[in-house]
Formats: sequence, structure tokens, C-alpha cells
Amino acid sequence: MGLPDPIIGAYWACYDDTCPPLSQVPTSPDGVGGYNTLYVFQVLPSGTSGQLSFDSQSVETVAQLKTDIAAKRAEGISVLLSFGGSGGYLAIDTPAIASTFVTSLEGIIAELGPVDGLDWDIEGGPMYAAEMTSIGQQLKAEYGDSFAITMAPGPWDTAAAAVAATMYEGGALDVIGPQFYEQGTLSHAAMISNVTERITDIWLPAVGGNKNALVLGFELSGADDTTGDTMAPATAVSAWQASPVRGAFVWNISEEEADGHLFLNGVAPAITGSVPVPPVPAPPPVAVPPPPAPVPTPAPVPPAPVHHRHGHGGERRER
Repeated sequence: MGLPDPIIGAYWACYDDTCPPLSQVPTSPDGVGGYNTLYVFQVLPSGTSGQLSFDSQSVETVAQLKTDIAAKRAEGISVLLSFGGSGGYLAIDTPAIASTFVTSLEGIIAELGPVDGLDWDIEGGPMYAAEMTSIGQQLKAEYGDSFAITMAPGPWDTAAAAVAATMYEGGALDVIGPQFYEQGTLSHAAMISNVTERITDIWLPAVGGNKNALVLGFELSGADDTTGDTMAPATAVSAWQASPVRGAFVWNISEEEADGHLFLNGVAPAITGSVPVPPVPAPPPVAVPPPPAPVPTPAPVPPAPVHHRHGHGGERRER
């Protein structure tokens, strides 16, 4: 199936057992009123050899998840398995580890899938370009070129960008979605300018200038949280409009559900064009008070008549 255009994505993250069953996630093939791309989180390493595991049975059984994935794909929704995340680092630094990774992932796909791709969410250590390129090439050889390979790096990570460039050139990476959250303290203005600068300076060069190979990753809150580095929906819209790429995703569905689907209601419509986004109003003009009216010059006051006081009978007389 591959990836839609635009991508309106979300991470189904059940590591803390709070996510809803996949069947209850709002979805729509065109991204209007629902997500059209789901990242099923998370595939984890078992040791250091490349063996992998996946466990969501506290939320739903493997059999039920397989049924739900099939139903979503039949609806036209792209479903990817996401590897890594916090606490899920694996050093894929040898061809043997890469080969074991592929074999183990194919076993998980057979158990849960079919699925539409693999998402790399590497945190906690370096990436290895040759081995990750080989993995992507092997998976596409097995499942077809439409089997999507995506990556969700830190937006500042130039080392990851260099690896991504190698993978992209090798046909082993389709879309990169830098995570514009959890970067540290940023002001409202910096949240937007940071997206523009990182996309322009780091990530567009990694994909040969192809905006269709990029999406933006957001974590949202009702208002800008400049300490926690989460954006209000309006800020995310401004960031996407400043750097319009293939789409965006949100971390994560559990937070979205608790917050009333800020991404689906407040950001996705700007990307899909389903609801016109009103232009940002210009600031009201500063009222300039009118100049003070001239103070009229008072008319001259005529002198008061002088009255001479006299004693009775006229002039005072000496006795």
C-alpha cells in the first residue's frame, strides 16, 4: 500500500498500557477526521544480537491486534511497525546483526501483519548507515518497493541526517519525520523558526531537496508549553505553513484522546485543506491620539471702572 499523501499520522504507543485498542483509533484514508497512517509502537531488541520482540498483550492479544491491523489496512490506512524509542536502542553495527534483525522482524510481521512498513525511532546511541541501508533494501526486496521505511530523528541530529542521506540514496528510506518536541526550552517564536531552520539546513539536503520525503512530528498541548516544548495547535499549523512538507504526525494517540484530539481537530485540517485555515490576523493598528485642540486665547478683559468712595456730603471737610 505504501504511504498516503498527505500523511496524517499518529503513534499507537502501548508501552505504558494506556492506549485504546487499535480498532477504536479514529482513521480515515484521506486524513480528514481521522489518521491515515499509524505507527504501531514499539518493536524492541531482545539482547544485542538483532533478535526482536513485540508485546501489546496488556491492551489486546496478538490475534486481536492482527485482526485490527488487517481491518485498518482494508480501510486504506497505512500501518507501520516502529522500532526503538526510549529504552529500545540496538547497535546495528555488523552485517550479522542486520541480518538477524531482518529475520526476526519478518517473524513479527508474519505474526501481526501484513503491515506497510518499518519506522526507525533510534534513541540512545549512534546509527549505522551501511547496516540500516542493507536492512531497508532487504525488506523492500522481500515485501516490495511500496513497503515504506520511515525515520523519526531528533531535528538537531546532523549525524542522523548523514545516515538518512545514505539510506535515501540507497533506496532504503522513504520519509523522514523529525520530532519537533522534547528539545528543551523554546520560546513561541523559536518553536516556529526552529522548524524552518532545521528543515532547510539539515533535512531537505538529506533527501535531495524533496519535500515529499519529509513530514513534521509534533506533540501538542492546549497552549504552548515553552518548558516542556509542546506546541499549541495554532503554533504547529504556523510551523507547518512555514515549512510545508508531505504531512505531519503526532505523539501519541493516548495523549490525543485525553486532550480531545488536538491534532486531528486543530492541525490536520490545515494540511489536508479540508477546512480553510483563517489567516493570522494582523495586529490592530496602534491608536494615535488626536493632537490636542488649540487653547483659545481669552478675549482681553476691559478694566473695571474705578469708583471713588466719598464721605457724606462730598469732600471731607475739616472741622
